[in-house]
Amino acid sequence: MKRYLYYFTDRLQISRSERRLVLILSIVLFLTTTIQFALSIWGSPKVSGVDSDAYEAYFAVLEERTTAVQKRAEELQLQYFPVTASLANQTTESSAPATEAIAHASDTSNDSKLQKQNEETYSDDRSASADTSNPVSVSEKININTAGVDELVKLPGIGPAIAARIVEYRAENGRFQRIEDIKNVRGIGPSRFEAIKDMIKVGEN
Repeated sequence: MKRYLYYFTDRLQISRSERRLVLILSIVLFLTTTIQFALSIWGSPKVSGVDSDAYEAYFAVLEERTTAVQKRAEELQLQYFPVTASLANQTTESSAPATEAIAHASDTSNDSKLQKQNEETYSDDRSASADTSNPVSVSEKININTAGVDELVKLPGIGPAIAARIVEYRAENGRFQRIEDIKNVRGIGPSRFEAIKDMIKVGEN
């Protein structure tokens, strides 16, 4: 094992003094990591009769030195192992385009949903405008509780799509109790209801 380590260091062309420096830094890193781990488990020591401010100052100095050692270790890694450092930077940089791609895909999905909703509304308007050739007279009110799609499309502004929704809503929620309840059907707003309210009924009267 020792021979393999020497062979490895010779391949990296590291001098003996540089080897010692790397070894010392590794030991310091190990000790600081062990201390930090121990402090995270047991917390700050509390000794009676000792000023807590002194402990805080001690830990502040320790944290500062630990940061300096870690920074020095990163510099050494960059100096002696540039390939590993460059690979780490490439991994960080490559994660940014992936995040942007996910956000773009989410925006595209939202745009598609909005476009689909607009197309449905446009289709309802087109079908409604195309099926107003046979308007219903006021004396021939349509019972929205019994009428089928063929009868409902005779109402102004009601196309096959909205008529099908009226029938579907009636099947799921039961009979309309009053004509205003038809506004609960998607696609029938206040203006469309005003156009048909005198032509519909919910009972025999």
